[in-house]
Amino acid sequence: MTIPTNILIVDDHPFIIEAYKNAISKYAGEELEFNITQAGDCKSGYDYIAGQHKKHFDIAFFDISMPEYAEKGIYSGEDLALLMRAEAPDCKIILLTMHAELLKINNIIKNINPNGLIIKNDLTFDELILAFDKIIKNESYYSQTVIKLVGQS
Repeated sequence: MTIPTNILIVDDHPFIIEAYKNAISKYAGEELEFNITQAGDCKSGYDYIAGQHKKHFDIAFFDISMPEYAEKGIYSGEDLALLMRAEAPDCKIILLTMHAELLKINNIIKNINPNGLIIKNDLTFDELILAFDKIIKNESYYSQTVIKLVGQS
């Protein structure tokens, strides 16, 4: 019997969430089972991490830019990732963003140190499965644009 891996996906685009879920389901085999929880904004993400619907998560995907939850000081996926680090330090965090500015990327790496950092323009179905595989195996994954940017600094 396998112990399910609990995954949180927070993104404000339902199509993107479905794509992530599809990739994860393609990755799952007989030995792996995933329970996926999805949220579409910072408030619902907060509720699953530290609020009324709090759960334990092993892996969390966060889009950087999403509708905020100002009442709790959560303005982005970065804030949710920091909250997850505080609530569940062992959770593997994957951040996905359209931002490809050196300062932004360096700040994310310095402040959050995610297990995965992916620029959405780099993302393909196969790339997502590769990133997920590396992170499941306790490796880090940075997409090509992130590697190039970090190499410039």
